[in-house]
Amino acid sequence: MNWGIEKNPRAKLERTADRSEWASDRNLDFESAKKKKEKVFKDAVKEKDFVGKVYSKEEVEKDLNYVKQIEEAFSREGKDEEAENVVEMAHIFEAIICEEGELADWFGENVMVIKSARYDDLKNGVDLIIEFNDSGEEDSHLALAVDVTFAGFEKLHEKLDGIKNDAEDGKLSYVKYFKSEESGFKGDIKGVPKTVIGADSRTLYKLMDLWVNEKKASLENHPVQFMILDQIMAQLVKFKELAEARKKTFIAEKYDKAIKIMEKILGEKQGLREDVLGENDLVLTNDKVHQAIMSYAENLNAKQGPRTWKY
Repeated sequence: MNWGIEKNPRAKLERTADRSEWASDRNLDFESAKKKKEKVFKDAVKEKDFVGKVYSKEEVEKDLNYVKQIEEAFSREGKDEEAENVVEMAHIFEAIICEEGELADWFGENVMVIKSARYDDLKNGVDLIIEFNDSGEEDSHLALAVDVTFAGFEKLHEKLDGIKNDAEDGKLSYVKYFKSEESGFKGDIKGVPKTVIGADSRTLYKLMDLWVNEKKASLENHPVQFMILDQIMAQLVKFKELAEARKKTFIAEKYDKAIKIMEKILGEKQGLREDVLGENDLVLTNDKVHQAIMSYAENLNAKQGPRTWKY
């Protein structure tokens, strides 16, 4: 029976781990981070909350069965402790972004960061949804795929290529299970721009330590927020250019709307950026995943695609 499982169900998960780096950071309170992550994820969108109000019981059960099949496929593959840790670290990064994105205003004021339903995570490649509420105007949404890469960049490249290919084909992301924290709206959202954000192990280890120990001031002023904003902006600009080159006007307009929102956020945070980073952004260039994402965007040619894959 075909359950609709993708040919490569692990495309959502990084399986590469720099074991020497991991071993050197065993002093991190990993268990406390996992527990804190679970608390944050309790607020994730739940498919069952949509039964009867948006979708039929049968449809939701079908989607939950899809999730079960994917997770069972993961389980059958088997994985060692290090691979499990890589996946867990990615989830912890999601939780940090969920919490600090709102508490520390990483994405500016009046912004909600929502942990997606497991179905949308596995089926649509959406880990988080950012909901922008701007002066009573229609809400805007941005879908995020979150990557934590320890050594290899193959999956990161695949995710970026997937968004690039969708832009060329006139497609945007789809979220089936969405609940607005602002309006209470429940249902699906179509035509959502999507970007990939990520960090390498060294960045995340330091960030996780601050998060577990509730260093609020350090988190509010942490450079990672500018790393994430830069990654998002670079991708939005290039995917818009790609859509324009393919004459996908609707797609380009969606990206343009997201760009205008990001420009406003970056402008509002410029003073903090200068205080945190000083006159240069060298602190950001030390993160390997950030370099990879920015290089991909920089080298993305609207006519030919990415020319090279630099690190």
